[in-house]
Amino acid sequence: MERGKFKVSTFKIVSFLLYIITIFTVDEGYFPKYNYLKYFCIVVIAVYLLANYRFFMTRRNRTLNRAIIVFCLFSIAASYLRRDEIIIRDPFLSAIVFMATLAETFFFLEVAAEKERIGEIITQFYRFTLFCAIVVDIAAIFIPGLKSSYGNYLCGTKFSVSYLHIILIALYMSKEWLNQDRKDKRYIALIIMSVWAIWISRYVNCNTGMIGAVLLFVAFMISEKIKTWLCSLKTMIIFTLVPALFYFFYEFILLNSTVQNIVVGTLGRELTLTGRTIIYDKLPSVFASHFWTGYGYGTTYEVTKRYIGFADTQNCWTEWMMMVGIVGVVLLAFVLIIVFKIINTMKPHRGFPIVAIICIFFIMGCVEITMGISFFCLVSILYGIETEKG
Repeated sequence: MERGKFKVSTFKIVSFLLYIITIFTVDEGYFPKYNYLKYFCIVVIAVYLLANYRFFMTRRNRTLNRAIIVFCLFSIAASYLRRDEIIIRDPFLSAIVFMATLAETFFFLEVAAEKERIGEIITQFYRFTLFCAIVVDIAAIFIPGLKSSYGNYLCGTKFSVSYLHIILIALYMSKEWLNQDRKDKRYIALIIMSVWAIWISRYVNCNTGMIGAVLLFVAFMISEKIKTWLCSLKTMIIFTLVPALFYFFYEFILLNSTVQNIVVGTLGRELTLTGRTIIYDKLPSVFASHFWTGYGYGTTYEVTKRYIGFADTQNCWTEWMMMVGIVGVVLLAFVLIIVFKIINTMKPHRGFPIVAIICIFFIMGCVEITMGISFFCLVSILYGIETEKG
């Protein structure tokens, strides 16, 4: 019995360590040694995975794991080649840390699926996120001097604050969805959390997050009508392509009078989308010299500042294009497609809440950087739900 308790405790501790390097990360201004904590977590998680390798090195995970390993190794190699071109950040080290975190996230969720503990992970992550969202909001509202002193909110930028609340909604709905009971309570909580997410997004001036929260709320309110359509490979591929299509056709989209009214009238923004169209115009020339392998992981800030004058590419796919080139983008897309391919086998649409937030992240990714480690954590949770034995 004691041995069983120790295993459960170990699993929860490791899941907590994974959480603090994926879903909730503390801004380095508040915690300058955060990177050292991240390295520690990566090592501990790696030790746990080595001890449980038989749970994720299974035949059904083989294709995905091979694709992840190839993508990670390529990204690390591409970053190594560009290490002398970047001054502010070491792309080689950054790539190793991020890719190790990405791989461990998928491998750990595969272990959880094999042990039939995905529901436990989702519940634990929901509770952590609820606590973190409350702490972040208290600090932002009642101690506004912190942002002035440190330059960011406790969990990072305004986007990090807003996305944390959107993830909270999805984790709560996923927890309740898997339980399949107390639907009246579920929707009351959904309304409260959605209003909360919209309000805090408005408070930190994050229009993208506000739109995302509204869209996620609508998706859950009409879930019975759209769950079969949304939980399909074709639909997920369409949503995956939406940010890329927006980048290529944004000029035609912004010529639409309805879109103009929403951007200018409702959101109070310029038709340049706060400079995004300027970035999109200049990106092809920046991509040209590093088309195949990119500039290396974590280099976007320096490269876009140097050549365009902005902090990033303002699109989730162009961000990855900047870092790992077209080859890396294709490899990453292949990883996502492998996960999405299994959606049709879910019974009865068990992963709908996570599918919904992934689609919302793709929509927001048209004009923001949404495909970070928290996004991939959500994708790995979806894969765990899809492949869980129970």
